Amino acid sequence: MKLITQDGRVFFGTAAQILVQMRDISFSGADLTLGQYVDWVIENTRRYEGVELVVVGDTDEGRAKALVEELVHKGLAQRG
Repeated sequence: MKLITQDGRVFFGTAAQILVQMRDISFSGADLTLGQYVDWVIENTRRYEGVELVVVGDTDEGRAKALVEELVHKGLAQRG
C-alpha cells in the first residue's frame, strides 16, 4: 500500500509498516511501541486537528490497519 499524508510525505508497506515509518520520523513518538503510537496519533489528531479517529482492533496490526483506514476516511491521508 502507498499512503500520502497531508504534508506530502509518502509511505509504503502494510499498515503496520507505514505506521512504524511514521513513528520513526515523529518528534515525540519514536520511542513508543506500535500500539502506543496508534494511541498517540489518535490523541494528537483529536487535540491538534479536532478530528476524532475511531480505531478498533484486537492486535497492534489490526489497530494499525484501522488507523490508516480512518486517516484516509477522514481526509487526513490518501492512498497513492
